[in-house]
Amino acid sequence: MPDNKVVMIIDDDKLNLSMLKDVFEKNGYSTITAEDGNEALEKINSNKVDFVLLDLILPGLDGLSFLAVVKDSAATKDIPVLVLTSRDSEETREEVVKLGAVDCLIKQKTSPAEVYNMVTELMAG
Repeated sequence: MPDNKVVMIIDDDKLNLSMLKDVFEKNGYSTITAEDGNEALEKINSNKVDFVLLDLILPGLDGLSFLAVVKDSAATKDIPVLVLTSRDSEETREEVVKLGAVDCLIKQKTSPAEVYNMVTELMAG
């Protein structure tokens, strides 16, 4: 079981948010959720976060802008960010990795259990 690890899940799709939250909490993680980039920015700056799952298409501050701000801040730049998106293109993957994300997964091709497994592997180092 993780030692008080906190995963932030940012997605405006309530069903996806709920499924991801459930799989992490069932495995002993704490979660913080946000449905838009501005809310996520507030929460990441006021909470201890060990890992971020980020959707790109968000109301308000979009995922790319959120990622750029997080990776530009001394307080949050070392938090790993895994992007989950419906944008299935190599250009999108290259762009998010260039901005500092650890990787980019396509929502339609990845189950919540697969996301969980990838996050635990990445957090284990």
